[in-house]
Amino acid sequence: MRFRVIRKFIFLTILAMCLSLLTIIQVPPATAAITLDASAASFVFDHSGTAGVAGSATAFTAKYTNIIGDGKSNGNVVRYNTVATVAGIAIDAVITTSLTGTTISVYDSPGSASANTSFFQIDKSNKTGSIIFNFAFYEHGTYTIAGSGNPVVLQNIKIYSIDIDGGDQYTSFSGFQNYFLTSSPATNLIVSQPSAGLVRFT
Repeated sequence: MRFRVIRKFIFLTILAMCLSLLTIIQVPPATAAITLDASAASFVFDHSGTAGVAGSATAFTAKYTNIIGDGKSNGNVVRYNTVATVAGIAIDAVITTSLTGTTISVYDSPGSASANTSFFQIDKSNKTGSIIFNFAFYEHGTYTIAGSGNPVVLQNIKIYSIDIDGGDQYTSFSGFQNYFLTSSPATNLIVSQPSAGLVRFT
């Protein structure tokens, strides 16, 4: 699935956290979470440059660090460093990949959808299967391995999903408060609920 800024547009106000394709956000229970209002925050998922090396001086200074794998395979974990600053607190994003019946050909690289390096963009290698990206947020510099870190709950976060051309292309969200579809121009998106608590836009 490629992302491109086109007339089909979704605007979501999320009570907790969610993002991109089939997305489920979880906050690990290791530490009591900090709750922040992210309504005015801008997020940058920049996968350019060289990855930081876990346990080294570049672990949190690089734009991203591969914790497990490179994000393309099942169970891979990638940490994006300082994706936003909310209420004076720098935030890291930890993204876990789950694949079913498909593979990722390009992991977060600007493509035909958009040249914006701050967007999280991936390409599937085929038209079958699905991908789940689990986004969890932590205070900057605290997450190193599973079960570590000071988790952050981001309230009122706004998510934009672009380049949904129908057919095999869709994006699903859960845990959000409400959503809006453009009326001028009118959207061609079809909204469905494949399971309880999950809303799909095709």
